[in-house]
Amino acid sequence: MQLVISIVSWNTRELLQRCLSSLQPYCRPGHTRIVVIDNASSDGTPDMIRREFPEVTLIESGGNLGFGKAHNLVAKHSTEPFVLFLNPDTEFVENAHERMLDVFTAHPEVGLVGCRMTNLDGSIQPLGWQWHTTPWTELLSGLLVSRSSTRLAQRLLPYHDPLQNGFVKKLYGGCLMARRELLDKVGWFDERFFMYGEDVDLSRRMEAAGARLYYLSSTRVIHLCGGASAKAPGRFATLMQCESIAKLMEKYYGRTGRILYTLAIQLRALFRLGIVGGARLLLGLLGRQRRALKDSWTKHVAMLKWSLGLDRPMIPR
Repeated sequence: MQLVISIVSWNTRELLQRCLSSLQPYCRPGHTRIVVIDNASSDGTPDMIRREFPEVTLIESGGNLGFGKAHNLVAKHSTEPFVLFLNPDTEFVENAHERMLDVFTAHPEVGLVGCRMTNLDGSIQPLGWQWHTTPWTELLSGLLVSRSSTRLAQRLLPYHDPLQNGFVKKLYGGCLMARRELLDKVGWFDERFFMYGEDVDLSRRMEAAGARLYYLSSTRVIHLCGGASAKAPGRFATLMQCESIAKLMEKYYGRTGRILYTLAIQLRALFRLGIVGGARLLLGLLGRQRRALKDSWTKHVAMLKWSLGLDRPMIPR
């Protein structure tokens, strides 16, 4: 066995069923093993796996451990030299894992490999700014509200074109392959992060250990972004992102970093609410409504409440 594919599920039975079905044509017996860690799903996920995918190794964690802590269980249940951390809301359309493995062969210095993530309509999901996350970068990215300002920033700030292969500073955990010996060296996912932030943290620790990160645009995986957290309460994803990045700031910049990040989120939320509120008012006078504006308003109200200590993510059980 060369590769173990690790998938964490929590009440994502239908998404996971599609994910596992998409993997079957591309996973060679004796080469790739699939492990699903189920975080005490109540939707029949374990039974579905046993019935429809008997070749899949099922680990029942006994509770909702979150993303990183659940994935870390694979360390004790596998010996394969490479690990692919894969979201249950993804679908394979080609042998992306084989092409990602080829990167490790061609570049022994690489510790992590990510690939192009697309929506169902084929549009490419952004790779994100290629810098270490700080309170300043979080504030700056929040101020880029228009396509023109974002395009201008891409010329001035660290950015990697998602249509190009190449080395990067940061990768995300929806489809992330790692060299096991380096995982063992730097530690797997930091379990202080329930969800979000752990992939950015692992990228940073890999780089600090002297490993490089590679983004492979020439292969792709479909990602139904947010599908894995859709069963959580409405504000959960936004609040958990804020909470996790705050922990990331505290880990690398101390208490001061967390306070500055909280202030940055507050300023960012107020700035966005001002713009969105004005746009909603104008469209309302014209008798029009936009769902995207309503969603943005809801998101930034939640961020503002988090920054003021008025709301916190409640981990679903």
